[in-house]
This record gives sequence, C-alpha cells and structure tokens, in this order.
Amino acid sequence: MPMPANTAAPEPNTVVIDSGLVKGVRSRDMITYRGIPYAAPPVGPRRWQPPEPPPALAGVHDATRFGNRCPQNGASGVFARPSMSEDCLYLNVFTPAEPGSGKPVLVWIHGGGLFSGESDDYNPVQLVKQGSMIVVTINYRLGQLGYFPRVAKNGHRLPANYGLLDQQFALRWVQRNIKAFGGDPDNVTIAGESAGGESVYALLASPDAAGLFHRAIAQSGGYTPNTPDLHDMSTKSEEFASRAGCASMEYVCLQSLSVGDLLAAQHEGDTSLVVDGVTLPLALHAAFETGHFNRVPVLSGMNAHEMRWFSALDRLPGAPIPTLKDAIRSLSTMYGDRVSAILSRYPPDGQPDAISALAAPATDAEMACPQNTFDRLLSRWVPVYAYEFNDPTAPSYMPDTGFALGAAHTFELQYLFSGFHGATGSKRELNALQQRLSETMIAYWTQFAINGVPGNANGLGPTWPAFSVTEEATIALVSPTPIILNGYRARHHCDFWNN
Repeated sequence: MPMPANTAAPEPNTVVIDSGLVKGVRSRDMITYRGIPYAAPPVGPRRWQPPEPPPALAGVHDATRFGNRCPQNGASGVFARPSMSEDCLYLNVFTPAEPGSGKPVLVWIHGGGLFSGESDDYNPVQLVKQGSMIVVTINYRLGQLGYFPRVAKNGHRLPANYGLLDQQFALRWVQRNIKAFGGDPDNVTIAGESAGGESVYALLASPDAAGLFHRAIAQSGGYTPNTPDLHDMSTKSEEFASRAGCASMEYVCLQSLSVGDLLAAQHEGDTSLVVDGVTLPLALHAAFETGHFNRVPVLSGMNAHEMRWFSALDRLPGAPIPTLKDAIRSLSTMYGDRVSAILSRYPPDGQPDAISALAAPATDAEMACPQNTFDRLLSRWVPVYAYEFNDPTAPSYMPDTGFALGAAHTFELQYLFSGFHGATGSKRELNALQQRLSETMIAYWTQFAINGVPGNANGLGPTWPAFSVTEEATIALVSPTPIILNGYRARHHCDFWNN
C-alpha cells in the first residue's frame, strides 16, 4: 500500500504506517496504540469475502481508543461483550516506553470459541516491560460471519475461514509496519488461548501463512485435532441459513440480512474451523502427522482442571450444584456404555466434589489427550515445549460457583496479562507466590519469543526440556517454582481415551 501523499513528520507518540499516521498514548511502562484499522470494514459486498486493505487515514488517527468488537451476542461465556458492528477489523500495538529497534514481536489471538471475544481484554504490560518486546492484539471475524462454508454456483470452492484470513491479513500488516514501532518483522511469535490457541494451530497448518511468523504458542487450543470439512459442516450451514430465512443458501438473501438477524439465527456451538481446500487444505491432525505445516518451534499446553470452568459456566445462571449422581448421569450421557470403564479409572469417591468427578475425565478426554496428540505429532518435525498449568490456587475471576475451580480453563491468562478478568468477571490480584509464578511464566514466554527456546526463565524456574515421544517431558507451572514431569500420557489415561 503506498504511503499517503500528505504524511507529515510525526509528533511525539506518533508513528508512520503504510496507511497514514497513528498517535498513541504513553504510560510509565509502555506506549499503546489502540484501534488501528488493518483491513477495510467487511461490510456490504465485503461480507463473506477475504479482507482487503484499509483506506488511507485522514490526518492523524487517534489511536487512544479500542476499535469496535466483531459482532457477537454477549449472552454466553465471560469473553463476550455485545456488538453489532461489522466494522471491526482493528488491532492494537503495545511497545516498551523506552525507544529501540529490532524488538521481538508477539501477536496475540483472543479466545472465545470463535464466536465471541475481543482484543481489548488483554493488558500485556508485564510482557512488554519484563520481556522488552512488542505485543499486538487483534480482532477477527467471529461466528457465522467469520466461519461459514459455502460453494459458488460454478462449483468453485470458496474460503470458509474468514476469521483465519483476517488473522493472516493482520500478520501481513505486522510484516509491513512493525518496524515503525521498533519491532523486528523477522522475529514474530503468534500466540493465543482456547479458540486463539486453535487458531495458532490453524495458522501452522495454513500454507498461506508461511513466512508470516517464526514461533508459535498455543494455550489450551488442541481440542479439535480432526477439523471438519465442507461436507461435515454443510448441514449446519444450511440449517443456519434456513433459520435466518434463506432456505436455499442464496448468497443475495444472506447478504441482505442484518447483523442482528444473523446473530439470532446462529448456534454458537456450530462455529468451527473448516477444511475448505483454500485456507485449510488439511485437517490439523493430518497436517501435523504428514509434516505439511509451517515448521517453527512450538510452545503448547493446557490447564490441569480445564473442564471445571465449563461446569462453572453452567452454574452462572444460578443452577444448583450437581450431586455425585448427577455427575455420573452426565458422564453416561457424554460417554454412553463406556462410563463403567471411565469410573474405574476416575473413582468418584477419590474426587473432592461432584464437579471434579465430572470434570476430571472430561478434561483428559477433551483437552489433555488431544493436546498430547498434537505435541507428539509436531515434535517429530519441530522443537516442542509442553506445559501443564497446574496452580490449584489460581484466583477465580468468575462469580462464586460454590466449588473449587483450581487451574481451570483460561486461568493461566491472569499470570500473563495484567488483571485479566474476561468481559463479565471480577479482577483478582495475584498473591506473592502467584506473582512469582507469573514472573516465571512471562520469562519463559518472552525467552521463547526471542529465540525459540524457553530456557530456564532467567533463573526463576528450571531449564525447560524439549518434548519428545519417548520421554514426554512436560513442565508443570506451579507456584512458586515450576517442576518437570514425565509420563504425561499415563497420568491423563491417554491410551485409554485414544482407544
């Protein structure tokens, strides 16, 4: 994109990018540039189209406020704030307060199930300060506006993963512009949690993302190894279109609908990455198994009590805490005639409460073992550093649920992003031991972003060994000091679940 002709010499905290001038705000520890448009608004004829370059900025763009969030209901989860604006492709840049150049760059991709979330929940001040690095957080299209498989009338395949295309477009923006902020375009790490972690894996598997990043961090993102294809998703797409009033999947009809109508028609659980033959030619499992992915070092892991968080979500409307009989009934619904074998491996009387009796096997089946599968496949081709966040004292930002959440889904985010509490939770301060673990984790994360090896966290924690299929060394992130564990598959009964 050519530089606008009227670009003037920058004022303090003002940066020249390829679309014009942006002016941020300085604090004690960093300079923040919020709400920078990295693509044209995907509105009107641009709905369900690949992203396009943004228009030139008029004058000096005020980068002191976050941009619009992408459309979402905000009715479920703790990541969602309601939004009806399709003009939402904005990113934020956080730089150290001291000047410099050649700094490592971390691009953060938010979670939220691919149907909710926003870039402005994440304050990276400690990553920026402690790691002397630049952090970029991005929005991307969500729900059926972001992930909607359809086929052109001439039979040609069309992209289904518009949110993934947005992420790649943002990474291309970083390649073109991050030098102006003091960053090194040849040292970019992509990172994300939950749906953001899954997006990191998808960027690894997408040929179009080749060369846009040099390391990858996936947190709690390994839960969908067998990505559905167009055939798998066609029925759900047709049902969505029918609920929206466009029974024939007619593109003109769908284009005419309001954002509110589209959000009302979508089922959030139907949102998924899709093997579309365009942005994703292979399912994630197949790409990693065959080595057909962008080969960069990977840091990846999950939380020890992932599924307790989802149980807590079910309690937020005020539902009663389940009894042990309720938990066993739920396991029977989830796993059918396998429930007896499951209970023999996860004796309910060995759990502190009914929620744990339900969440322990579900965590292994849905999160821990799929994660281990990815680690094993990737480690055949690239260095992999595996972790398990296992601080049972992690503070809960969620409303009181009446049971312990431990190291639940998303709870590691509080140790990386200052005051993280989602969209509807309450900020909780870390105590002294948790703060030490936070400093250690940030040191591991930033060392990995600098050189692809997390090392020993500048003496704060043990040397983090690479994962291998023979030893499966995994670092347990516990306070105050992490420890190295082996035997991950046995601890999580992965042979049982994989069979």
